[in-house]
Amino acid sequence: MNIGAEGQLYVAAFATAWVGIKFGGVIAPWTVNNVFVPEYDWSWTSLPAVMLVPLCMLTAIVAGGIWGAIPGILKAKFGSHEVINTIMLNFIGIAMVSYFTQYHFKVPRDAILQTASIGDAAHIPQLDQFLPFIPKDVPLNFAFLLALLMCFLVYVFLWKTKWGYELRAVGENPSAAEYGGISPKKQIVVAMSLSGALAGMVAIGEVMGTRHNYYDAFSADWGFLGIAVALLGRNHPLGVLIAAIFFGVLLRGEIFVDAFTPRVSKDLGWVLQAIIILFVACFQMYSRGKGARAKV
Repeated sequence: MNIGAEGQLYVAAFATAWVGIKFGGVIAPWTVNNVFVPEYDWSWTSLPAVMLVPLCMLTAIVAGGIWGAIPGILKAKFGSHEVINTIMLNFIGIAMVSYFTQYHFKVPRDAILQTASIGDAAHIPQLDQFLPFIPKDVPLNFAFLLALLMCFLVYVFLWKTKWGYELRAVGENPSAAEYGGISPKKQIVVAMSLSGALAGMVAIGEVMGTRHNYYDAFSADWGFLGIAVALLGRNHPLGVLIAAIFFGVLLRGEIFVDAFTPRVSKDLGWVLQAIIILFVACFQMYSRGKGARAKV
């Protein structure tokens, strides 16, 4: 159970912004002692888009995967509970990137806790640029198509490959899987690493497609919302896709409810989400109880 997606996506977002700055040829104007300095070179080098975009994407995946692997290793090696570890690592990861942003990568005299903007070569296109039927005010970028692709790839990995079968076998029954020659400890680390890598891919859409920098507290608890999405989607990639779009509609609708309905609060969206989760949880408990009675 990965409760650490929030910290993983924060770490990945900062790492992605760091690579986009250091390898994006970022130059930011600022002042020192009331004297204007026309240019300050933030970067090490300037890579072309064909190299920088894949590098930033890979950074998001690897950074999230590494931060997710830490509780997996602690669970496999020492038996420490992954829920406690991932919750604590959320605080550590978020605090760590906030520190680096505040004291090392924040543009001087900027009142907002955010890094400098990444290089233009690290930007990914908006969908309205090559899909004319999408309105320009819809904040969809290439990361949405990447998310759809990942749903398909995760399905293929889990249900069509030997490694996916081993992962599901350990999840269903670790003792039986170990008896069959599968290492539960290895699969725990693999599962947490893959989960962290997927959470880290949030940075691709936010840093490279929307904000073009790391902005502190940019996430609206998306890492925790992902747990609800997975629960509603019954841990199946297709179900997760449908549940994610459904929750996205709810979150988007909250804005208009709060703006145009004076007697209805946007908190109604959270109430609806909680009710849905409770019903799904009750349904799963009922299904398990029914299955157990059928076996008897």
